[in-house]
Amino acid sequence: MAQAAKTFGFATPEQIDALFEDEMKRDEEEQLRDLGTWQEFSKELERTGRTWQSYVRERRVEKMQQFAEEFAIGMRLQKQGNLFLTPRMLRETYQRELASFVHGPHAGVILITFEGSGTSPEVKDGAEAAVALWRQEDIDGRELLKRLPDVRATQREIGGISEEARASLTAEIADFALAGPLHRVSDPFVLGGSLRIAKIVAYDPARNGKFEDPDVQNALREICYKGVVNELRRQALERAMQRTEYWKQKDLR
Repeated sequence: MAQAAKTFGFATPEQIDALFEDEMKRDEEEQLRDLGTWQEFSKELERTGRTWQSYVRERRVEKMQQFAEEFAIGMRLQKQGNLFLTPRMLRETYQRELASFVHGPHAGVILITFEGSGTSPEVKDGAEAAVALWRQEDIDGRELLKRLPDVRATQREIGGISEEARASLTAEIADFALAGPLHRVSDPFVLGGSLRIAKIVAYDPARNGKFEDPDVQNALREICYKGVVNELRRQALERAMQRTEYWKQKDLR
C-alpha cells in the first residue's frame, strides 16, 4: 500500500511527497515540544537503536500507507457512502447475524466451593463472610479468597451459560445465572454435599431485536460499514499489488 500511494491517481507524486514533508515537519515539532531539545530527541532515537534517517524511513512507510488508505478507501466512502449500504445488504446482514439480535439470556459466573461439610457451622460462617465481602466489593474470586485467609475454598469460572446449555448444568447454577443481573451474589447453597456461593460476572439479557428497531438498524449499519471498508481495503491492496514490482536480491555471498 505504501509503495502504491503515488499510483492511485488521487494526487500527483509531487503532491504526495509534499504532504509527507508537511507531516514530518509536524512530527518533528511535536517531538521537540515533548522532549525539549534536538539533543534529547537524538538521545531518545539512540536509546531505541535508530537515527533520524532510519526514523524518517519508518515514518515514510507508515504515512504512505495512511495516504493510500485515505485515497483508495476514505475518498470513495465520502463520495458514495450512501450507495454502499443498501436495504438489501442490511436485510441480508440481519438474517446472517440473527443470533446476535434474537436470543435468550447468556451469563457467566464465578463459583466458590467451600471445603468441609456443608452443614458445618465453621463452613457456614466462612460462606456468610464471603457473601458479605463480595456484595460489598467488586473483586474476583481469587482476590476474595485472599481477603479471607481463614476460609478454605476453591473457585472456578463457568461461562457460556444459556438456555441451550442448561442440560449440561445443575439447575441451581443455571437458574441463578440466567435470572441476572450482572454482579449479583447468591446466598450460600448446598450442592453435592458442599456449600457454595456464586457471582454473576457476565450477563447479556434476553433480546428480541426486530429489523425495524432503531438500535438494530444502527448495529447493522456499523457491521455493514466495517464490511464495506474491509472490501474496499481488499480491492485497494489488490490494485497496489498490481502496481508494485517485486524482485529478489541476489545472494552475493
